[in-house]
Amino acid sequence: MTNNIFPITLPCNNRGWSAPEFRSTFLSAKPADLTWYSYDVIIHSRTLVEFVVYDIRCSSTGGRGAEKARFNTYVLRGLTTYTVKQKARRLAEERRAKELFEKEEAIIKRYMAEIVNQLVYP
Repeated sequence: MTNNIFPITLPCNNRGWSAPEFRSTFLSAKPADLTWYSYDVIIHSRTLVEFVVYDIRCSSTGGRGAEKARFNTYVLRGLTTYTVKQKARRLAEERRAKELFEKEEAIIKRYMAEIVNQLVYP
């Protein structure tokens, strides 16, 4: 079974929240003249991340606006480790649930066959 762990997207929300663990990396990697309201983080590998930058929707009420820019940057593995491990755990749990379901289905089908074979037809 292939585990396609990447990309992992950490989306911002409509109120401007962006993944705080990437904030200092974002601030140092963004172009100096780029203004921003929020950003998504897309982890492409343990060391390559992409930032998707959004403008503000309304200066009086806030909210995430249109996409404004995208840029990639390299990071130390330690920055992505927690997120990668979370995704790996989620994939492992999904795989285990699928395996359990398949085993239970096989048992149920075996029991069904036994019950049907025990029927005496007049």
